[in-house]
Amino acid sequence: MAAGLAPLAVGTETDGSITCPCSLNGVAGIKPAVGAVPAKQVVPISFSQDSPGPMARTVADVAVILEILCVQRGIGARLQRGITGLRVGVADAWRTSHPATDELFEESVDRIRSAGAEVVYVSAAVPSPEVYEDELIVLLCELKSSMDAYLPTRGPGGPQSLAEVIVHEDTQKDKEQKWFGHDLFERAVELGGCDNDSYRAARARNLEWAITTCLEPAMDAVAVLVAPTYGPAWKSDLVLGGHPAAAAPTTTAVSIAGWPIATVPMGLVSGLPVGMGIVGRPGVEADLLAVGSVVERPQRPAWTAPHRG
Repeated sequence: MAAGLAPLAVGTETDGSITCPCSLNGVAGIKPAVGAVPAKQVVPISFSQDSPGPMARTVADVAVILEILCVQRGIGARLQRGITGLRVGVADAWRTSHPATDELFEESVDRIRSAGAEVVYVSAAVPSPEVYEDELIVLLCELKSSMDAYLPTRGPGGPQSLAEVIVHEDTQKDKEQKWFGHDLFERAVELGGCDNDSYRAARARNLEWAITTCLEPAMDAVAVLVAPTYGPAWKSDLVLGGHPAAAAPTTTAVSIAGWPIATVPMGLVSGLPVGMGIVGRPGVEADLLAVGSVVERPQRPAWTAPHRG
């Protein structure tokens, strides 16, 4: 999409897998609320956090695709009505700590204000290491239970459980584990799935933090929250992997809660795209895109097809 070779795509986000590529590549996208788009036949990680959603060059195109995915009319028309009078909260603590990205974010907030929205700065909780650890436990337990249910639906010709996937990868180690291991799969099997007290306690703590401590207080008097998502793209390789150089915690609480998040390109920093995240309660996806439509700065592809005619 960023190169102009495809008009759209549909991804699945658990915690960042639509937001991150959209932000780093200068395209728009949205993770709808969990359950808004059917996830049948999507290879699962987490039934509490996975949600399919559209990505495209512009917010208007994302709106069209979302209408199709959700079988819902009026999302595109909502963009045309603008955001005059909408109360938008700036999650002040959700910054990337990358000065140029955060500065561009403030310029984007000015565009929201100029479009007629009421902008207020709000306090939003930042996740602790314990929050991230609880989320990982939840994801691994749900991965084990979900994959054990999903794999048999593919037929008898392959692994039928996550444990069998590990065995298969061990027998094909030179191919399957040349560049990385499967330690998270192994931990998921050890945790034993969702029918245990460890999972239930971690999920309860996660929801308490995400909704009661973080999102509800931050959104008490606003319709949506905005914050930067990631700084400029970083280098990744097969030996050292990928390590985000500047990432805001914008996706964490909303992902745990299963709420929607849209991402739009704010512009370029050192020639590389950076994005804004727009967060809201379930059912307000159209409002998120309406805010995004006044922020977006679509990036023209470096290559375009030659004109014919």
